Amino acid sequence: MDIMGADDMKWTMRIIAKFAQKKLESDYKQRYNVKLEKGQTFIDYIHNDLKMCTNPGIRKIYNQLIQAGQAMPTDYHSSTICDLGAFMLWTMYKDTAYRDPFFWVLDNLMKDKDFSRDIHEFVKPPQDWYCPRWIESKKKTAQMRKDNEIGVYDLSSEEKRFVPSIQQNEINNMLKQEIERQKQRRV
Repeated sequence: MDIMGADDMKWTMRIIAKFAQKKLESDYKQRYNVKLEKGQTFIDYIHNDLKMCTNPGIRKIYNQLIQAGQAMPTDYHSSTICDLGAFMLWTMYKDTAYRDPFFWVLDNLMKDKDFSRDIHEFVKPPQDWYCPRWIESKKKTAQMRKDNEIGVYDLSSEEKRFVPSIQQNEINNMLKQEIERQKQRRV
């Protein structure tokens, strides 16, 4: 289920990232004499830097990040994972204030024998991720509308699962049914 209000926060973060990219582009040109090729942005520089970095752990994390982004069905979702994720990873790697805590957290998670078990229920193959399934459900709705199987404002049962208000109604109905069952057991 989506976090209500998360879309606004994501857009705000993308605007901040865009501003940060322009600022870094300017600073790196002046302070470090970094020259970007024509048409290249600072995020391209970050991606290149992470691809070629000398730290094999960072390269592995970066490659997994890119694989996750490539599994997303839309450019928006893909770039959110790849670009914002790369920016955060690059910051953790390059900024000495954050590098040590970042690797400390990673090391502790890798040592934690229960960590894999703790997240197991949330680890899914890419085809079962929320976004790819949601996009497929929207295609199903479009096809059903085209075939006149549902009305122009109706949703397929597959897409309804991705609408927070409908999800909440279903949860409320399940809770009501459970309360009724418990009442009947007491009688």
